[in-house]
Amino acid sequence: MAFDIETTKLPLKFPNSEHDSIMMISYMLDTQGYLIVNREIVSQDIEDFEYTPKPEYQGPFICFNVENEKAVLDKFLDHIKQERPVIYVTYNGDFFDWPFIATRAQKYGIDLKEEIGIWMDRSGEFRGRFAVGNGTRRSKLHCYFCFVFILRASGRLRASFYHFSLSLSPSCPPNIYIYIYIYI
Repeated sequence: MAFDIETTKLPLKFPNSEHDSIMMISYMLDTQGYLIVNREIVSQDIEDFEYTPKPEYQGPFICFNVENEKAVLDKFLDHIKQERPVIYVTYNGDFFDWPFIATRAQKYGIDLKEEIGIWMDRSGEFRGRFAVGNGTRRSKLHCYFCFVFILRASGRLRASFYHFSLSLSPSCPPNIYIYIYIYI
């Protein structure tokens, strides 16, 4: 499962999970995309759409417009419980997405460890009961952090999420580098 969250924040501030909210969660499972939208924040429904950056990367998205942040979390966690992914692909997930989700879920009395088998240990690392690993109940969650650095003509680097739910293709242009950090 590849996922990313979008949150609210105060102007010129970094999002704070103590008082900011999850606006939407987008994720891919196999070749199907999903978008869960918090209608308390987003003013109108978002219809299903297709995002196909290249013909070989088809991207149909099913949208769920739900009433509030708790419903966003419930829908996301219910889908995780149903599909039970063992690999999570995120953009800064260990340091932003998972902690933000955990804090917001806790606000509604939702325990991620109980619900989906993912928790933060005392060292601040996320672990997963159902993650690929050495078979122990305390396997460190395998999160794949993907960064694509595109060298622009100006010589500056820009970081962005790389859509690779299908595969990491060797046909990537030579100016794209993919870094994957695997924590075991």
